[in-house]
Amino acid sequence: MTGWSNLLKKSQKDTGLEKNGPGPFWIFILYFFIFLLLFLPYPIEKSLPGNCDTWLAVALSNTYLKNILTFFNEGEVFRALYPVKNIFSFGESSPGLGLLFIFCKIIFSNDLWAYFLYLVIQFSLTSFAFFLFADLFVKHRWASFIGALFFCTSHFAFSNIDDTLIIFYFFPFLSLYFLHKSFKRLNKSEFIISALLLGITPYFSFYLYFYLLIILFTTFFFYKDEINKLGIVFFLSSLFISFIISSPLIFFYLQNSSNPDFINPYNLPMVIKSTSLQGGDFFKALPNNLMEIKSHKLNNQDPFWALLRRHAWMGITLPFLSLFGWFFNNDKRISRTIICIFLLGLLLSLGPSIFIFGFKIPSPVAILYEWVPLSSFLRVPLRAFFITLISLCFFACFSFKFIFELGEKSKILSAFLLILFMSGYFIENIPYPLKKYPTFSLEKPPSYYERIDKVYRPQVLLNLPSLIRFDFLDSENDLYSFNREILYMNWQTKLSHNIVNGVNGYIPKKRLQLQSLLYNLKSLSSLGQLKKMGIDMILIHKNLLKGVEEKKYFSFNLLKGAKVIENEKSHMLLAL
Repeated sequence: MTGWSNLLKKSQKDTGLEKNGPGPFWIFILYFFIFLLLFLPYPIEKSLPGNCDTWLAVALSNTYLKNILTFFNEGEVFRALYPVKNIFSFGESSPGLGLLFIFCKIIFSNDLWAYFLYLVIQFSLTSFAFFLFADLFVKHRWASFIGALFFCTSHFAFSNIDDTLIIFYFFPFLSLYFLHKSFKRLNKSEFIISALLLGITPYFSFYLYFYLLIILFTTFFFYKDEINKLGIVFFLSSLFISFIISSPLIFFYLQNSSNPDFINPYNLPMVIKSTSLQGGDFFKALPNNLMEIKSHKLNNQDPFWALLRRHAWMGITLPFLSLFGWFFNNDKRISRTIICIFLLGLLLSLGPSIFIFGFKIPSPVAILYEWVPLSSFLRVPLRAFFITLISLCFFACFSFKFIFELGEKSKILSAFLLILFMSGYFIENIPYPLKKYPTFSLEKPPSYYERIDKVYRPQVLLNLPSLIRFDFLDSENDLYSFNREILYMNWQTKLSHNIVNGVNGYIPKKRLQLQSLLYNLKSLSSLGQLKKMGIDMILIHKNLLKGVEEKKYFSFNLLKGAKVIENEKSHMLLAL
């Protein structure tokens, strides 16, 4: 018993970093190759990990790229959602990730391969930054490596992989890393770096900026002595500098929220309720999860991206390791901090009303949505569950540290436990094979469309079919009506004309007016209104028509007020 007690005490002491794992550079390389192999099937099979925000990220990033190239070439600016001048003002903008995609596009000109690299880099950087932060306390590189890997391979990460900007915690983790380094050394330079990283974060994700603020102020509460030693004036000045850096984007959001053309067509309380976690969601696994969960059965709602994101199953291995890791950690102050972060993340993810197996419990989070400015941009509460996972994975690192150090007494037992817990975690959390969504030629416009752009040179074009709804058009291929709008947006970035089509998180008033015209498209008055909007051509993509009703509705052979220029098997082109 004395030997085991001494081993436990030893696991709680700082050990030399050089003796328990490779250097940071090789740690990152290892993460990179793990995610490279994990995500390689996507481009090989010409698929993407999602069909909503994934497609939108590609289209918006290509829009950033086209705007940059147009600026330097001094050419005419063509855009989607015409006549809106700035489509980025109608959703959560992520110029930082847009630049990352552009970097990947420079390496791979193809959108699918560029997105693959984009995905690998995000997951690798996030894991690496978590590793740096965790190892400040764990002091065992392999243990920290596994804990960070667990975060990015959690089941919830795969449930939300369609929207990677809420998984890209690279800057928040890096900010926490420099913050705690500054507290340990009382180093003002490192604190300033942490504040600067906080200021950069909203340019990658407004959600993560909000969550990082929660984590930081929770940390400040428990580390008041260090703040006093650094100096209150210095502390407040650093936060002010951080705010100055982030303020352009914050004011951009504030301005947009008061824009009369900015319309939220969704019932906000309903959206918040439908995107809050409920008690049963913690027992829901993705349909192709390696461990079959009896409480979850495949149904017709599974392909719907909004419902998939509520699958918050995490298994029993991670909570088990986290509980023991909390016991093994002797730094009680960081333990209290992480536990509070765990609880705050869980509370936020449950939304303003907590639903547990049919019972409704009011939550203090309701105050946030009622009084905090810009809270409407935080309309998906479940995303806060990542904060809870951060806490669980952090404590799990200490369990792995103990297991590694157990090898000094029994290598066989240590290896057995490592294999047992790691395999158990991956079986519980990784849905394999990963769900793959077809792209419907997202990356390249059809050849007839490219020819029409060059030959007829339309100024403003309406692509049909065009409806902004959340209805299923093709269950076999997971195609929704809004997918077609994103297709048109991405095609437009490679052509030389404006389109009135498009979609973003929120809807411009002009786009809603167009929608009403499309429901009565064959009337002369509607065609007249389309002309007033500046539309000079209509292009019907016949292969995108789904169902008999759509094919009948969008047949314009005898349409008065429009001239048929081309009518082929693949398309029809009309001039107004």
